Amino acid sequence: MGMTQGREDAAEVVVWADVQHAQVVGRLLDEMGPVVDVLAVGGPRDAAVADLARRFEQSPHDDLRQMLVNHPAAFVLVGCSDGVAIDDLRTATTQGSSLVTLEPIADDLPTLVQLDAKAPIVGMLAPSPAMLQSPGYLKAAEPFDLLGEVRTVWIQTVGSPEEGSLFARLLDGWLTVLVLTGLPESIDAQYAAASTASASDTLRGLSGRVTAHGRLSGGGAA
Repeated sequence: MGMTQGREDAAEVVVWADVQHAQVVGRLLDEMGPVVDVLAVGGPRDAAVADLARRFEQSPHDDLRQMLVNHPAAFVLVGCSDGVAIDDLRTATTQGSSLVTLEPIADDLPTLVQLDAKAPIVGMLAPSPAMLQSPGYLKAAEPFDLLGEVRTVWIQTVGSPEEGSLFARLLDGWLTVLVLTGLPESIDAQYAAASTASASDTLRGLSGRVTAHGRLSGGGAA
């Protein structure tokens, strides 16, 4: 029995987390409390992952596919900086599980676009953070009726790498802009690494700050 169990209608969840995300995953599950029942916890072999498993009275798993097969659940929470194998995610979705991911499931945008066109992953994937799934947006029955014509969009997202990578924040901000305004005609962007050690050739490895200005048709800006 996991620490979060306590209601018959609790949603069953299995968790896969790495060292960087173990703490924030633990806080997330604590916030959800009795509405979730943690069936299994796994991740790369490390003390932080083992501690997370013990918090929910579980033994840590180090094989994602085997954990999914042995513990089918309504939800799979994935917090992993390096991503996971797409075939493992398909194992979850073919069992009827919905995926909640704290990081993009691919290392680059072309791969994400390709995955977006392939079932069954896309229909059962819920990336987080997701501004368009926030309470303020969802509570507005017809948000565009309230907003009227969108002339200017300003999005700012800040936080530590443990609470969401720069890649995840960029992707969420970009998807939000596309829904609110459509594709900008041009974009000017500037990147500043957190330090010389944090410079990277891959999106997933970036940390620091990005400032971007998109020019919209009709004189608008994002």
